[in-house]
Amino acid sequence: MFVDYLVRYATASGAPVETGVRVARVTRDAHGAFRLETSAGPVRARAVVVATGAFGDPVVPAVAAALPVRITQMTTDAYRSPGALPPGGVLVVAAASRAARSRRAGARRARDVAGRGALGLGTAPPVGLRSDGLAARHGGFRAGRGGHRPARPRLSFTPMARWGTADFHLGTLAASGVRLLGRVLGVDGERLTLATDVSERIADADAYANAFLARVHAFAAGRGQDLGPEPPVVSCWEGRAPMPAVPVLDLAAAGISTVIWSTGYRHDLSWLALPGALAATGAPYQRQGCSTRVARLAFVGLHRMWTGGSGTVLGVGVDAISVADTIADQLAGTPGAWPG
Repeated sequence: MFVDYLVRYATASGAPVETGVRVARVTRDAHGAFRLETSAGPVRARAVVVATGAFGDPVVPAVAAALPVRITQMTTDAYRSPGALPPGGVLVVAAASRAARSRRAGARRARDVAGRGALGLGTAPPVGLRSDGLAARHGGFRAGRGGHRPARPRLSFTPMARWGTADFHLGTLAASGVRLLGRVLGVDGERLTLATDVSERIADADAYANAFLARVHAFAAGRGQDLGPEPPVVSCWEGRAPMPAVPVLDLAAAGISTVIWSTGYRHDLSWLALPGALAATGAPYQRQGCSTRVARLAFVGLHRMWTGGSGTVLGVGVDAISVADTIADQLAGTPGAWPG
């Protein structure tokens, strides 16, 4: 379990980890030190690294308010198990492009409720992941980025992954009883207007995943590695009939009693009360994880912060090493240590 890994890491490092503490506000005093207002009292620090992750509060689209009051609504953050849901069908609305993880989370929820569920697909393209970790070391995954503009992630780790020995993708979802639908365009009482391009979305998903895997194989070949044959991950829809276009879904007629929103996250850094730290978009001004406006303020774990893998567990380590080295140089007074 990932939590167990974190506990072992904290124990082995001997770091003074404090859990259950909430940071409400970060300011700077007249001497240049950071002051953190926390639930455990004030803390002063010479440097601050914001490592709160790429996912903040879940976003629920405005159309949710138009659903009938009889419908139970929740986000994937609140979902725990199929047994906790009321009787009836389940609609999982997933794949917002603002958070690529939402499609994978939505697909997993749809898998949980297979036989009584449907999955509404959005626009984020999926990608296949090899179990040997080469995808994480692939050049595209480490493609450099910088600046303060929130990037649109193209490496979308979505429901096309190999977990253990079993593939998990749109095809296996459909085979397990999940009904795949187009993205939700509007709500009128019990009737949902849907996009009718689900077959095209699936075809795009296959093409993108195939292209990504080809790049991974090319990357491995450039390192002198022969990956050899393996069971194909894609095409996930090979040999299947096209999905029928469904322009309207009647929730009552379909027996839907629950809607699970897996439509992305909104990251809020407004608690950083440091003039100049954030752009008007709310994203930090940063280069390679280090603030370009506030010395000794840094970030790790944000999407596409520096590389394609910055917002993932597989990729955050590279960013963390660079940030730690830069902070150490800055505290030691090394000239030009802080990116500008």
